[in-house]
Amino acid sequence: MDILEQFAARLAGHKRTVALPESGDPRVLQAAAELVARGLARPVLIGEPDAVRASAAAAGANISGCWLRSPTTDPSLPRLADALAGARPSLSSQ
Repeated sequence: MDILEQFAARLAGHKRTVALPESGDPRVLQAAAELVARGLARPVLIGEPDAVRASAAAAGANISGCWLRSPTTDPSLPRLADALAGARPSLSSQ
């Protein structure tokens, strides 16, 4: 089962917000676009918005249903980092 199918199985019936910090990876951008297209989640792509948009265009990923958050200027990033760290105990938000 690929990563998208794992997300789909976990999110079915629970439209949630999913933070994706690897927003420069074409596979992540394609997965984010698919999550929106399937109505499974509202992805938050962490990265500089212009760079994320350029990467998405190069990957052919429609990220119009995603939120974009800059790691250098977005005031909500500490909360998102804490949520990500809480979901992955091996990480730290500090």
